[in-house]
Amino acid sequence: MKPLHAQSLAALAAVAIALGAGAAMAQTGPGAGQGAGPRAEQAETRAERREAMREKRGAARAERGREGRPMRADRVDAMFARLDADGDGVIDAGELAAWRLQRFELADTDGDGRISAAEWEAFRAAENAGRAFARRDLDGDGFIDAAEWNAAPQRFMDRFDLDGDGVVTRAEVEQAAPRRWRR
Repeated sequence: MKPLHAQSLAALAAVAIALGAGAAMAQTGPGAGQGAGPRAEQAETRAERREAMREKRGAARAERGREGRPMRADRVDAMFARLDADGDGVIDAGELAAWRLQRFELADTDGDGRISAAEWEAFRAAENAGRAFARRDLDGDGFIDAAEWNAAPQRFMDRFDLDGDGVVTRAEVEQAAPRRWRR
């Protein structure tokens, strides 16, 4: 190896200083943190669009009420029965976390700390079947008798026959349908 000359050392030092200054300018120079490149500008634009959509949705919800109409009293009662563990009339974060953990453990049937797609599908199917049964078991006795079974068509008419003429039109269904049906 040849010994480095003073000129070579000076040139290397100048390059190192220039590279260091360039890196510092990239981090703290003009435009830093202000969307300096096209990707940063795109991300900033996406964030602005998301925020505008949130504001628009929030204004629409405020105008018509959270979801368009108030929750039925029986559903509010059922929610509090499930979530308000200490019965004090409020649902706190601890109660909600405990309820969510309980549901996670119900869904995680093999106990491995993860919910597989098969476990999820089985959990949702059982949950939906239980809810469907509860909606039809009007007196809550654990059985659906003929009167309860036959009440379903009347509940359907009560919900969707908005003008009370004894027939349900497509327009009435579209107007009365829950928001989750409208996509």
